Amino acid sequence: MKKPRFSILVVIMNIILISSLVFADGETRKATQKEKDFYRMVMETLIKALPATGPEGWREEKGQFEELELVTPDCEKYPFRVSYGASWTDDTRKQAADEEIQKVLAPKMMSNSSNPELKRLMEQNDKLAKEFGDAIGKNDKPTVERLQKEMNALSKKFQAITDANDKESDSIMEKMSARDVSIKVGIQVNNLSEGLNESVVQEAPVAGCLTYRSQGEWTKNNGWLEGTTYVLFGKGWQLKTDGGTSIETKERKGIPSTTVQAIIVWVQADPARAKQVLEKIDWNALKKLIQN
Repeated sequence: MKKPRFSILVVIMNIILISSLVFADGETRKATQKEKDFYRMVMETLIKALPATGPEGWREEKGQFEELELVTPDCEKYPFRVSYGASWTDDTRKQAADEEIQKVLAPKMMSNSSNPELKRLMEQNDKLAKEFGDAIGKNDKPTVERLQKEMNALSKKFQAITDANDKESDSIMEKMSARDVSIKVGIQVNNLSEGLNESVVQEAPVAGCLTYRSQGEWTKNNGWLEGTTYVLFGKGWQLKTDGGTSIETKERKGIPSTTVQAIIVWVQADPARAKQVLEKIDWNALKKLIQN
């Protein structure tokens, strides 16, 4: 009878959740049977703990997980880390919003490209650039310095106009960007430190565990990024704000690496959507992994 395989997420959008002990490059050794059994047991629990499906009609991202074969040579010296996750995307609403943004921005881009003031500045700059080249060829340093100052002044005027145009376009994209079209969920076992957004605030405990939530934000390259809720299993978790914001807990010494010391569950989604996802997670199954 063949051993069953389990699904593990390979999230396309900024998340690749794999065991941090397995590397494609560098030195490796064969995993021991104890490590294989631990990895398999943890993965099975994580897979069953997360919601099996997302919202109806949303695209799901998952890959395939193979049995653990190789690990780093000294992994037994550190807590054995295992990660699993899933993501769902509402492509229909996201694409519709992107198309509407393009419809609004297209005329503005055409208008900006034919802006008479920009055209005048570019023509003037071309003229100065030719004179600048001639002055350099003649080694006419006073003229070179004068032209350079004039070209710098033109550049600032040009930049001011383009910055104003970009600011207007950014404002339109921010207002029209699709929201609540993405869910990303992850579980990190034995990850004892995680960097957070500076906007993070403590929220009411989830499943009796310390919980934080960061605010969402709009970015020009990625559109609207939802905030993230972090639920922390294990003892000693603390929020650190020196040299950046992070959550950390200390490693317990003198115990096997294949001991679950801590778990981070995170959900990046609209606040209401994140709450729905959190309600579907099997917290009791995760709690049973922690060995105090």
